[in-house]
Amino acid sequence: MSNQYTLPDYSDILTPADYQRLSEKAVEVIGRNQIDAMSNAQINLLKGSLDRILRRHGTVGTITDLELIGAYEMIIEYVLPGFLEAVFTKASDQST
Repeated sequence: MSNQYTLPDYSDILTPADYQRLSEKAVEVIGRNQIDAMSNAQINLLKGSLDRILRRHGTVGTITDLELIGAYEMIIEYVLPGFLEAVFTKASDQST
């Protein structure tokens, strides 16, 4: 017997309007200035994280502010902090 739990995936019922509502909620909760300060790579990571959250919930209405803040903080503090991205960019520029 498998002990794995499969998260629900509601991606087949989501519409572009759902993603628009999620974007608006993210800007409201996280803040336009904070999002504008993110690099393109960080924004792409945030989009992926928010997509997974929305697919798991199936609706924007059940996504909490803390989930959005958590996704944002995880990316800018742990996954790809700005100082680390600068190191990667410098190393990449030197190798070309």
